[in-house]
Amino acid sequence: MDVDEFLVGIDNLRVNRIDGRGKALYKPLLILEILKRIRDGEANKFHFKNIKEELKTKMALYGGRGNNGN
Repeated sequence: MDVDEFLVGIDNLRVNRIDGRGKALYKPLLILEILKRIRDGEANKFHFKNIKEELKTKMALYGGRGNNGN
């Protein structure tokens, strides 16, 4: 996958939307967390159990659905 294909995939990313509750931003936040870890020099292989706490914190701050991430 080249950069252009990756960016098209990001543009086409589906997020769950529920009327009155906002967007579920789990997928975009997960992608950003993985990209951050790659940028910081971690191997490009991740186990969810190793990133779930950081993702949980980001979901609480930015995850949409009626919080600051709307």
